[in-house]
Amino acid sequence: MRNAFLVILSLTIVAFLSGLSNALVWDDVLLIAQNQTLQHPIDWGSIFLQHLWAGTPNFDATQGGYYRPLVIASFAIDRTLFGESFFFYHLHSLGWHLINLLLLHLWLRLKLQNPFAHALALGLFAFHPLQIESIAFLSARNDIMACTGMLGMLLCFEKTDTRSHLFGGLFLLFGLLSKESVLLSPLLLIGYLYLEKQSLPQKYHWWSIGSAFAIYAAMRWFAGVSFPPSETSLWSVFLPSVLIYASRLVVSTQLLPGTHVLWLSWHEWIYGFIGILLVLLMSIREKRTSATALLIFFLGLFPALSAISSTGLSADRYLYLPLVGIALLLGKTLDGIQRVFLVRSVSAFFIGLWLVQTIQTLPAWKSDLSLFATSLQARENPYRAGAYAKILEQAGKLDTAAFWYERATQPPLPYRHSCYNVTQIHLLREDPTSAIRVGEAALEAGCEPSAELLSPLALAHASQGNWKRAEDLVRNQTRDPRGHIKLLRLVFQARKRNWNTLQETFQRLSVKERDMLIRNIDWLLQRGGDLDSQQWLYSKLSVSD
Repeated sequence: MRNAFLVILSLTIVAFLSGLSNALVWDDVLLIAQNQTLQHPIDWGSIFLQHLWAGTPNFDATQGGYYRPLVIASFAIDRTLFGESFFFYHLHSLGWHLINLLLLHLWLRLKLQNPFAHALALGLFAFHPLQIESIAFLSARNDIMACTGMLGMLLCFEKTDTRSHLFGGLFLLFGLLSKESVLLSPLLLIGYLYLEKQSLPQKYHWWSIGSAFAIYAAMRWFAGVSFPPSETSLWSVFLPSVLIYASRLVVSTQLLPGTHVLWLSWHEWIYGFIGILLVLLMSIREKRTSATALLIFFLGLFPALSAISSTGLSADRYLYLPLVGIALLLGKTLDGIQRVFLVRSVSAFFIGLWLVQTIQTLPAWKSDLSLFATSLQARENPYRAGAYAKILEQAGKLDTAAFWYERATQPPLPYRHSCYNVTQIHLLREDPTSAIRVGEAALEAGCEPSAELLSPLALAHASQGNWKRAEDLVRNQTRDPRGHIKLLRLVFQARKRNWNTLQETFQRLSVKERDMLIRNIDWLLQRGGDLDSQQWLYSKLSVSD
């Protein structure tokens, strides 16, 4: 068993070595580079008294009850020791993964006898392509650290001495402070002890678990972070998520982010059902161990359904902890086969296959642009198109971004977040005609008539002299996220010759703000062809001055 572990450990380092030079991707920029909590001098105490996203731009405390101080603390350690050298940040994440590999090895050697079955189970967890996202994506370190807590707890509770149970409680607390996915650990422990040892948790189990949860709840309370709200639509994403993950376990070629429950391909449907069938077949041989493995899988996956329900994304990182259950199931299946040559051949084949696929896929994570460009080449869906468009917009490539935003808002299921940007991008390009064409098409395609979509669309209509359509679009809007609606309503007042309303608005502003607003009103009246209202405004301003 020791040799099997050392081989898999070495191959894991080889598999992820090239990813250590990767840049920040996806949410890494917000959570790490732009996080004020991580700026010097770091206030270490405040890390344990705030929401996960508290230090990031545009933080909204109402979006999710995320309390993960140990993850932010780990990034603070990275920032303190290594500054902006992200090579060491990636090395840090890989280090946690290798710790989990060691803990899994120590736990599986209590369950498996065949070293090749043991090696295959470790290989699945270590470098199956599903694990790339958890390791290459720094913000997914919370999944890795939470798994450390869960594996450590299971390993400690295999023993009956007081010291082991104390450490089991500490591991559980560590996992809870890393991610909410460990909240169902009491159910996992009850099921595990009943299935594996035909017993129920004893008082020392409950003391350890209760103490960990009490400390965790008190820390959340002091930090003012409420528990995550319950979602009523969890079960609506359960089957699509299971199908996606089952298909990715079976066919692991070039796994990349952006798999959305609304846009399942025939690939996910067919291979997903094949994957579910294979799991059921593996479950036949060792019913008790299979039940334990499936319990770990589903209790590890269930907390992620809330995030999947909210965003629609079945992210690979959500399967990091559940893969412990699949590794146990796969290892136990091969452990019961008496044909040594068959077990060796199957183990060597899949270990080699996963290693090669991971090494081939990892370069796509070099940057956001390469990540989503490669994702789109693999298979286009509205989410991937919209994510790529946003990255292109941030890179200043507005023309290409506009193309992909339009692709992301095609019927019958346009991507909601791209609906917010599909008209605004054309205003940034100074192309109101295209903004009108694309914005109206997005509404017909099923985009929500949100203020983010309607306000730039109304501004584009107004700039082309379509005043009635512009007024209709903003008439019932109560939000103004882009500031366009305030400008439009003042222009409408100018067209109605309502000087009192304009004057009251001007008086509340500083001289600099007033002059800027007047220039914008003047510009829009001129672009919209209402020269009479423009002259009227000039005359009123000259009199008031």
